[in-house]
Amino acid sequence: MKRITTAVLVFSWLPQWFFIVWCRNHPLWIDHYYGNTLYPWLQSARTYFLERLTFSFGDLIYAALLLGLVALVIHHRKELFQNLWERLFQLIALLAVIHLFFQLSWGLNYYRTPLAVQQNIPSTYEAWELETTLDILIQKTEMLHDQLSTSDSIQVVFPLRKQDYLRLLGNTPAKKSLWSWPLTYMGYAGYLNPFTGEAQVNSLLPMLSFIHTAAHEKGHQEGIAAENEANFYAFLTTYQHNNKHIRYAAYCFALRYCWSALYRLNPGCSDEKTQRVRPGIRKEYQAQQAFWNAHGNPLQPILAKVYDRFLKANGQAAGRNSYSQVVALLVAYQSEL
Repeated sequence: MKRITTAVLVFSWLPQWFFIVWCRNHPLWIDHYYGNTLYPWLQSARTYFLERLTFSFGDLIYAALLLGLVALVIHHRKELFQNLWERLFQLIALLAVIHLFFQLSWGLNYYRTPLAVQQNIPSTYEAWELETTLDILIQKTEMLHDQLSTSDSIQVVFPLRKQDYLRLLGNTPAKKSLWSWPLTYMGYAGYLNPFTGEAQVNSLLPMLSFIHTAAHEKGHQEGIAAENEANFYAFLTTYQHNNKHIRYAAYCFALRYCWSALYRLNPGCSDEKTQRVRPGIRKEYQAQQAFWNAHGNPLQPILAKVYDRFLKANGQAAGRNSYSQVVALLVAYQSEL
């Protein structure tokens, strides 16, 4: 019976693959039956049980599974390399179960109709449109910096604790990850646990990145899978926030992405605009870069490639570059800035 179950699970990869291909070709069906029906119900149920926990339940599960795996390997170390084919099939069967659970729990959100398609937003823009958007963002960011800082040459001081900003960002706040230290050395700012529905934030991040990442992961929690759309959701839910420091984080985030996009199009023009930005704001970006530089290691490029392939395998053709595609959405939204 055990071997029959294993065989059934192994061969379940085939119908799963056909189902995913079908979902990619029927986004309206996914929108209606999964995105607007099943997923909200599932997320509400998970939230009901887990929102009362101040710690990350999903992170504890991962820790328990890791420790259990280590204990299992140690206990069966003498038999580990016996019956390799059978163990391989058992592993493939286990992965089939995890893959199915992932897709039903959250992964099908990848196949929803993109926001740009829904709103008829072009994926390209003219250089002058980007420059106009950047000028608006510089003005807005400097206005907030002027209100929050005592000098144009120093960074903004955030008066609240990170946990306080998490609460200000929503009724179901993101949680500080228990794995923040390894996440930092892996190069990750945060993630959504697709099985528990918890939004996780690297608690070691500088405050600006911490606030944006929390809002970004909450976008994923709402079922927004595309990284550019989660970035846009983060901006929309923070740039008009009652808290000025959160608004400042929103505009700093948008300014950075638009500046990077202009640099790729016209380095000379982007450098000229950079010189216009007051030193205190530029120091914000330097602090963020210094944080990641201080934790760089040879493992990060490997993990970045793995994550890039994961995104591409799940319908995001641009991979990790999809984050920066938020610029097209910001440019289209410039009249509201």
